[in-house]
Amino acid sequence: MEGGESSVQIIKNAPSVLKADIWTHYGFYELKGKSELDKSHAVCKVCHTKIKYLGGNTTNLRNHLSRFHCEKLTPATKKTAEPAQRRIDEALSTFPPNSEKAKKITQSVAAFIAKDLRPYSVVENTGFRHLLKTLEPRYKLPSRSHFTENVIPALYNGTKAQVMSSMIQAKRVAITCDAWTSVVTESYLTVTAHYISQDWQFLSHVLQTRAVYESHTGAHVAELLGVSQSRVRLLGSTSLPSILLQKRVKNTSCHSENEVWNTLASVQVCVI
Repeated sequence: MEGGESSVQIIKNAPSVLKADIWTHYGFYELKGKSELDKSHAVCKVCHTKIKYLGGNTTNLRNHLSRFHCEKLTPATKKTAEPAQRRIDEALSTFPPNSEKAKKITQSVAAFIAKDLRPYSVVENTGFRHLLKTLEPRYKLPSRSHFTENVIPALYNGTKAQVMSSMIQAKRVAITCDAWTSVVTESYLTVTAHYISQDWQFLSHVLQTRAVYESHTGAHVAELLGVSQSRVRLLGSTSLPSILLQKRVKNTSCHSENEVWNTLASVQVCVI
């Protein structure tokens, strides 16, 4: 009997003093045996669901409408409606490895390693892992081997393609050859390309850095450049930009200088 009575209860419109637009979709039941409204619960006019109503606070009402009857929302209601809370299991779950969010974070970690010259082992450091866990608890940091074998090589190949695409459009490319010594007295030779882009920006790209185990003579520099030439893509077409080679290697004889120039005589653009 009681169930039958409740099934035919009529939803009364909210009093005129409740002017919020949300009340278009809600009302109240009357108190049993009385002509007064039961304002402890608002009643959805669409699905007849009773929702706890705390005087003046319509957050629950807006969330219900947004979650179950979004087609009823007016632009004003949509603007003020709050998103429904996520379930606990959703909040505590991890991103799938192939999700866009996870991929973006992984790429950012790879850029951090490359740009700041960090060792691959940084992804195993307790402090670094704690930082990522704090920033995004749902992200699972890939293993060190994943960065070594997949992420960093992919970043290298993508950067290489961008550099090659940019250099191929330059009218002139200058190559500088720098010999330098590290803080632990190890010698290196760095080959850098410089050019003006089509939008008139001065760009420089390090093409290669090689260890030098002999003295920095022109002959050895020429030999190293020859080895480097075998590991880079050489574009020798006459339609491609020409190269100006600038030496920054001291103590080279005239004969050795010629060897350096001859090594790159036929080269017009080189990219690793």
